[in-house]
Amino acid sequence: MHYWSSKAFLEHAAGTDDFIAKQEEGLFGISQTAYLRYFEVSHGIEMPVLFLLFDVTLVYEWLTASKEGVELYQRLFGSGKKGIGVMKSVKANVVFANYAKALRTGEVFVIETLADHLDQSRATNANRGEARRFALPAFINDLAPRILRGIFKPAKKAFGFEVHQDHMADMLRISAADCQLNHVGHEIPYLLNRVDEEVRRHFSPAILRDRITGTMARQGEELFLEEVDERLMR
Repeated sequence: MHYWSSKAFLEHAAGTDDFIAKQEEGLFGISQTAYLRYFEVSHGIEMPVLFLLFDVTLVYEWLTASKEGVELYQRLFGSGKKGIGVMKSVKANVVFANYAKALRTGEVFVIETLADHLDQSRATNANRGEARRFALPAFINDLAPRILRGIFKPAKKAFGFEVHQDHMADMLRISAADCQLNHVGHEIPYLLNRVDEEVRRHFSPAILRDRITGTMARQGEELFLEEVDERLMR
């Protein structure tokens, strides 16, 4: 069992200004989701199967800003395995959501490459004056232009996808053939739905939360009070 804490000590930095600057650049800490996604992809590489279905995106953007993350995806795409990321909801992306409304059953539309997406994200955040991690040139120049992002509508609802251009035909065909037609509005591949059901049945978020909370409490009262959900203290 693992948990991640945002706790840091100012004496570890040269000064308060330096510490805050590094926080803004994302140089301290690690994304909990990136940790999960790293081992998810590693597991996929090790599995004795040819086709891989990923929940949400095929590539997790946070990982492309680190040498370890780029090397991981280089191993994935050099392994001979074929994978696709299935995005269950596209509402958060205005462009994807608008195109989704125009799609008919059985249609597919490629909107952009991952390189386009990363470039747009960088420009948007620069305009907002926001600091963030950026994908390394090794990923931007080699892999990102070959990753396609778009939407497809296997039945009554459109879903997003992210897939390598060389694997698009095979992986979309598999996703459409395996879509769960008896689950209206959630016609993603049956295997993804099946995994969700197993996770919900075997792993209670409340039990896991209590175990993590107990571990933090044993390690230190200050850590416990800082990280625990304040609603639990009411």
